[in-house]
Amino acid sequence: MHQTFYIDADEEISSVIDRLKKSMATDNYFVAPKRAIFLQSIVNLKLLKREADKMKKHVVLVSQEEIVIAMATRSGIDVQDSIDGSGEVLDVELKNDPQELKIIKELADSPKQSNNKSARLNSVGSSNFYEGQASMDVHHYIPAPKKNAAKSTPVISSTVVARPSRTLVDQGSSLESSSAKRRTSKSKVPVVIPERSTDNMVRYVDKNNFRKFDSEKEKTLEKMFSQQKENTPSSNPEIPNVKTKKMLFIFVLVCLFLFAGVAGYLYIPNADIIINPNVQTVKIDTDVNVGQAQQGGNSIEVHAINSEQQITLQYNATGKSFSSGKKAQGTVTIYNEFSNQPQTLVATTRIQSDGGKVFRLLKTITVPGSSTVGGEMKPGAISAEVVADQPGADYNIEASNFKIPGFQGGPKYDKFYAKSSAAISGGTTEGNASAGVSQNDLDSAKQKTEAALKEKIAAAITGQLQVNEIALPQAEKITPGKSSANAKVGDGVGSFEYTATANVIALIFSEQDVKNIIENNAQFKNQPQDAKKNIKDIEYVSVEPSFENATILLKVHSEIEVTPNIDVQSFKKDLLGKNESELTELLKKNQNIGNVSVIFWPTFVNRVPQFPERVKIEVEKGK
Repeated sequence: MHQTFYIDADEEISSVIDRLKKSMATDNYFVAPKRAIFLQSIVNLKLLKREADKMKKHVVLVSQEEIVIAMATRSGIDVQDSIDGSGEVLDVELKNDPQELKIIKELADSPKQSNNKSARLNSVGSSNFYEGQASMDVHHYIPAPKKNAAKSTPVISSTVVARPSRTLVDQGSSLESSSAKRRTSKSKVPVVIPERSTDNMVRYVDKNNFRKFDSEKEKTLEKMFSQQKENTPSSNPEIPNVKTKKMLFIFVLVCLFLFAGVAGYLYIPNADIIINPNVQTVKIDTDVNVGQAQQGGNSIEVHAINSEQQITLQYNATGKSFSSGKKAQGTVTIYNEFSNQPQTLVATTRIQSDGGKVFRLLKTITVPGSSTVGGEMKPGAISAEVVADQPGADYNIEASNFKIPGFQGGPKYDKFYAKSSAAISGGTTEGNASAGVSQNDLDSAKQKTEAALKEKIAAAITGQLQVNEIALPQAEKITPGKSSANAKVGDGVGSFEYTATANVIALIFSEQDVKNIIENNAQFKNQPQDAKKNIKDIEYVSVEPSFENATILLKVHSEIEVTPNIDVQSFKKDLLGKNESELTELLKKNQNIGNVSVIFWPTFVNRVPQFPERVKIEVEKGK
């Protein structure tokens, strides 16, 4: 499968390559007219060959121009003189007068000259091609027609000039008809007569051969050549003269500068614009009734928290105690077989040994409940430190079993018990001075324990708050309960514990409900409907709780920020291309904008770019 393309004389190489890309065929034939623009440079042919190789397509150039054939061969492109490969030569008009035909006919009988064709073809595409052209007598050739083709006499139409024209005149045609046809053109003059050599190639005789003819013919040819020089452009367009190159370079340089200037003006400048909206602050004072018993538009619901809290802290004794002896101390394990519920035993709880000796717990403990493991009940157990109830060596006992006298007479007495795995010792009857509890120790312990209890209460209330709920300190009621220490003044112990309890009632409510009442009561003047309203601060000026009725009367002072909504896209569209003075006038008309900061880059630019993508707008919040 192949496809044939007919190329226009003024078609560029880019258009030819584009045709090749769109072709669906593997073999592509390009039929080019004489003096086609894209065939005047070997670079164009190499580009065509490179693109064809990339697309894995085969390119065949159909042309009968000798220079084109040579350059295509050097570029690696296959060449045919016709589409069907028959070797037929395309007709080209002669453009000289009848006198010229006469001279050409007489020249046809002149002696033949040999030409060095291979030397000139090897230089095609190189810088010295046209220099070697002047020194050669051989010019363009075309393939000889096949034996079965119609006989014709090819005539060349140019000698040194590039892209020569040729005309084939049939033997049966008259010179008068050919000369009439030639008179229709003024730009081309035939000056060379072809001849047939033994190697079946058509050769041509250079104008230098005219010197051997008479002077009248030579003058006529010289006159024809002078007219050719005046009417024809440079014979070597691929190698412009120095002046042309210089002018071309200057033109390209100026174009680049102009392009860079335009591109810089359009695409390099940018502007960063920071907009501060015209924010207004509105102050509002509102009365709010908290509690379901209250009626009216400013009433909100209340939620009450009622709980009892207890805390126990340990302190070191700093006083002195004088005693007649020292109490024995040891460790026991207390068991719970009564139930699976844990049991708390406070400090100083008594336990009694089988021998009747009474000991007391040094710290408050919680005995775990019993559990069932593999179908068998397993009692809960915990280790605890104990001290003898009285000083003396009598309380130094070996490992023993203990009961809790406080449970005597009830079902727990038999189910709670203790055991010691080691001896309890250290009791003496000798008098000594040791660390003991003083009144200052007890007073300090009470103050610190009650303060810690308040912190625990506050944490407990906070832990029960839902989203947006608030508990005001003025709406909390704390009732102190029992508080005591497990030692008294003068006890000879190094440390003691202090326990405090309290009952708390807290009335809590949703602050979001308060904000809704504030917004409903706020009066906004000259503010757009789509403005954003934000309650900046809420101050509870007065809080009057009623714990019996579970209500609170609040007086609230608040401030609301009103921020107008700014249409950034519309504003950007309005400011494109504006200078500083025009931008100032635009801001005066927009009451929603407080002020604008504009940063231009480069710094010498004083106008907002025309392109939206070169403009960045940022709206600052809360200013």
